[in-house]
Amino acid sequence: MLGPDVTHVADPSVTKHWNNLSGRYQYTMFYTVCMKFPPQQTCDPQAGNQIWSSVSSNGIEWGAHKMLLSSGLGSAEPSAIIDQQADGSFWKVYYADRLNLGVIKMAKVDGNRNAISASVVYASNETMTNPEVRFFNGQWHLFFNVYTGSPNGYQLRGDIKKAIGATNTNFHSAQTIIANSGSPYCATIGPSITPAGGNTYDLYFGLNQTQANDICDFTKNISIHRWRMAE
Repeated sequence: MLGPDVTHVADPSVTKHWNNLSGRYQYTMFYTVCMKFPPQQTCDPQAGNQIWSSVSSNGIEWGAHKMLLSSGLGSAEPSAIIDQQADGSFWKVYYADRLNLGVIKMAKVDGNRNAISASVVYASNETMTNPEVRFFNGQWHLFFNVYTGSPNGYQLRGDIKKAIGATNTNFHSAQTIIANSGSPYCATIGPSITPAGGNTYDLYFGLNQTQANDICDFTKNISIHRWRMAE
């Protein structure tokens, strides 16, 4: 339990590695937490989000809850990879910046789950969320949602794009993977990627349907889909 001031937790991203100190596998979960924000005592969906982490020895029971990125930074929707480096970093945690939705950021995180530094890994003039980074076919890939069609970018359409990089710290050359034209399918949300060998990968996403002339309500995804994709 994280305490009574937490309004919601979401967006889990789990890694697994062998912990030499404990002599067993360690599961590490990074996730979004939003706290009550006075005076309304509700979550501020932009500035109020935090990113936390927890650990487990079996992937079922979780403890050692710890904040990674605090409120006021706009950080949400983490995606973590294990990438131990000489600079002391163990994880790289990619996340959306709710205060600047035109960037995807990355935090270097040490073995004690402390953020060492944060930087922008991709920027555009679009509204971007739900980043996920994976390595396959000899290069790094950054997948993310792009929202279009309204002033705040959340009402009419959600597509999936992919950018590439020679390293996992800088991405470029974004291309659209799934473009939604509106009714009946207005959004494909929360891309999750599993490399499938060579230039192929499995793309998982939530599918959102809507009626003609209706606003696309991203809280009403009706199903999860898997598509086998190739570059």
